[in-house]
Amino acid sequence: MYKTINKLKKISKNINIFMLDNNELCVERSRKNNINDAFLYRLYYTEKESTQEKATIKLNKFKPKNNVSRQSLVKKENKLTIDFYEKLSKILKNEIDKEFIDKYSTQIFAVDGTYPTFLNSLSNDGYKSNKTNGSVTPLVTGIFNITSNFPVMLHMTKDKNERKAFMELMKNNNEYENNIFVFDRGYLGEDFFNHMNKHNLFYICRIKENSSYISKTHNDIIIENNNNNKIRIINYKINNKNYYIATNLLNKNEHTISVLKQIYHKRWSIEEYLKYIKMNMNISKNNEKQEKNIKKTLLANLIISQIAFLFVNLNKSNKNKIVNKSILTTGLYDNFLYKLFTCYKFTKYFIINFINIYVKYIGTNKNKSNKRICKRTNFKSYFKKYIKNVKSKNL
Repeated sequence: MYKTINKLKKISKNINIFMLDNNELCVERSRKNNINDAFLYRLYYTEKESTQEKATIKLNKFKPKNNVSRQSLVKKENKLTIDFYEKLSKILKNEIDKEFIDKYSTQIFAVDGTYPTFLNSLSNDGYKSNKTNGSVTPLVTGIFNITSNFPVMLHMTKDKNERKAFMELMKNNNEYENNIFVFDRGYLGEDFFNHMNKHNLFYICRIKENSSYISKTHNDIIIENNNNNKIRIINYKINNKNYYIATNLLNKNEHTISVLKQIYHKRWSIEEYLKYIKMNMNISKNNEKQEKNIKKTLLANLIISQIAFLFVNLNKSNKNKIVNKSILTTGLYDNFLYKLFTCYKFTKYFIINFINIYVKYIGTNKNKSNKRICKRTNFKSYFKKYIKNVKSKNL
């Protein structure tokens, strides 16, 4: 606990130095509110079911003698750039990396995409519109560090192809070299595997049962593709269900089938992370009209979740209990964010008191398995069922 407390105090100090260095972004004749207020307004606006008015009220709760208007906050926040939010997220990530990551060890990252719904005004920025309901559903790629249990990235792209979006992210990014990435079947592709090899990235990717890569006679075999890149194909069973994995981790002694199996099934952490931000933040229902504001909101979601996972990782020793992230996130919005980002009474006592109130543990059953159900209505199947029911009633 005390390690996290000291880290949070250091993060708060570094963030405030960064804010002071960038305060000129928001300075006008009215100095009633500053860059901290503008930034916090954006953070409060990311809470699920929040509105501009609710975000303003939440901020003014901490400024009883110096209330600011919604219009003033919106105007000043609009001056903050995407680059500002990216740099702030980087400060958090760097501080977390210093404390919790061994830079000499290989890190494992889980990758997945989600398609949130935004207003059709994004089509003016080149995003493909959904003709059926006049909305836009761009791809948001999430990257989650399995090794340290921390979120790393939320990135929105115009291209809805998950493989292409990830390859574009890694094109000029040397930060992730020689680390392992874990993917589901949506990323399968020979061009993708070649790209990973070219950029010195290791991959573990589930492949479809009808893939030509699969050997019917071997459960662990190394093959070559058309580019002479070696691909290792393994298969194993869990509860009579076959899993097929492609990887460029070729050392069978170091990365046995058992090890690769465990790594792949930890990929579920990215699914849980995306579910967490959908349930507690406004990534799924965002009424912003401009691309830059949506991207800033995504970065704000990432920043808040990075802070949340500092508390999630407090008790790693007890693997049968996890932190209730909904209660924790409510506490972050209601009490924590303002003090962290302004250094206002951000004391050791306050942090301990916050942990005692909002970090609640719940039991978990790791052997529990729930069937994945798509809740999105398929119009064709829905219509067929409707016609069938109507006919049966008329008989």
